[in-house]
This record gives sequence, structure tokens and C-alpha cells, in this order.
Amino acid sequence: MNGRAFRRLVGGIALICLASAGCGGSGDSSAPTKQAFVREANGVCVKGVGEREKIIRKRFVMSKGKPLNQADNEEFILEIIPVLAAEAQKVGELTPPEGGERKVEAFVKAMEEATERAEANPQAAIGTDLLFRKANKLAEAYGLDRCVS
Repeated sequence: MNGRAFRRLVGGIALICLASAGCGGSGDSSAPTKQAFVREANGVCVKGVGEREKIIRKRFVMSKGKPLNQADNEEFILEIIPVLAAEAQKVGELTPPEGGERKVEAFVKAMEEATERAEANPQAAIGTDLLFRKANKLAEAYGLDRCVS
């Protein structure tokens, strides 16, 4: 197939997609399967884990491997919280599978509450997952194993 014929084919497919709004665009109102949702949500969280790991590495290099003091620990927590909050927001923006809406909403709400509490009291988040325990249990129960903090 020459370049011109290929461009026509791609253009024709694009027109069909636009006309039917059925090529995965916003016109597709069907909910994903649980498996597809879990894969996509875990993908969001994997990106967040990567961002958190960058912050951790930066902190480790800055501290030259020495333990952080209380003020440094609080600052570190305050750097991590926006990443966790963004993960929760992005997961909340995904279309949940049919029948899973309440479970996904419960996880997102628990994450939002945990990040708000951690932001208000960073000391409460140092060295423990207590603030995030409810969100973690909800994530694990639904299969969002990469969304555990």
C-alpha cells in the first residue's frame, strides 16, 4: 500500500470513528470490566509510586544516608502527600465497572481523608500507615494492589 492509500484508509477510519463516536472516545458510555478498571487504576498508582520513589531518592541523597530529623520528616511527608492525593483523584476520575462504583468511591474517599489528615498533621504519617490503613484495605480488597500506600 502506498503512502497516499494509507492516508486515505486512516482518514476513512477516523471519519467512521467520529461519526459513530465508538472508537474509545468520550461517546463510549459502557463501563469497563473490573479487570480493565483494576489494570488502569493500578497503572495510575504505579506512576504515583514512581514519583514517590523519586522524592525518596532525592531525600536520601540530600540527607547523605543519615536519618532525617523531625522537621525533615514532616517536610518529606508534605512532599509525598500531593502525589498520593493526585493518585486518588485520578482513580476517582476513571469510570468504574458496573457494580463497583461504591467500592471505588469508598477507596477514593478514604484516600482523600487520609491525605487531608496527613497534611494537617504530618507527624501522624511518619513511620506508620495508620492514617492510610482503611484506604489500603479497601484497595487490596478490590484488587488495587498498586494503590496501597
